[in-house]
Amino acid sequence: MLSCGSYQCCSSSAVYTVFHLLGSSSFPFLLFLQRNSASNLMNHSGKSSSPQSINKQSETNVETPEGVIGYLDVFIHQAHNIHNICIYHKQDVYAKLSLTGNPEIAIESKVIRSAGGNPVFNEKLQLSVQNIESSLRCEIWMRSAVPSHLEDQLLGFVLIPLSNVIVAKGKLEKEFALSANDLFHSAAGFVQLSISYVGSYPDVMAVAPPPVAVFADTALPDFRE
Repeated sequence: MLSCGSYQCCSSSAVYTVFHLLGSSSFPFLLFLQRNSASNLMNHSGKSSSPQSINKQSETNVETPEGVIGYLDVFIHQAHNIHNICIYHKQDVYAKLSLTGNPEIAIESKVIRSAGGNPVFNEKLQLSVQNIESSLRCEIWMRSAVPSHLEDQLLGFVLIPLSNVIVAKGKLEKEFALSANDLFHSAAGFVQLSISYVGSYPDVMAVAPPPVAVFADTALPDFRE
């Protein structure tokens, strides 16, 4: 009988033989036999898979890098009133972004040629977040025209705690004041940023209190006497 692999060996000659043995009334049965054999062959071959199964397999292969809890998208609009330290022409300027929790990984924007003190970036950059308690560090740099004689110069920077972005429901757009010094604030212009965070949120987060005036509790001398 036709028993080789659940009808998988049912060739056209075998079907022709059964047709003559059973008569013309067996024709519907033979059509069913051929279709069933073809479907079984496709199921066992493993070479035919639906597009849906392929898509699901490709999706499962895409994994989040180890230690990454979210992503920070930073759109750098522009900066203004920064120091133009070039003497004879307008300086070339670029921005550099990093996170204090992983400072060795930094990304740079494109260089804005002849930007002077008012570069317009209009560029979006992305950072991987591993520690929600870190801060975004945005730096504005001058690109050296002669790297062999002069290194790139830091024009100003700002630190933005990620907690500020979390409190703002994951989106923060603001103009930030730049500083030229790590130890104390030294005015170095302004930069406008749009920051958005997508990822895991902590159950509890410490938020820094607003800054207090330095001379709030200090009595000023009376010079009228």
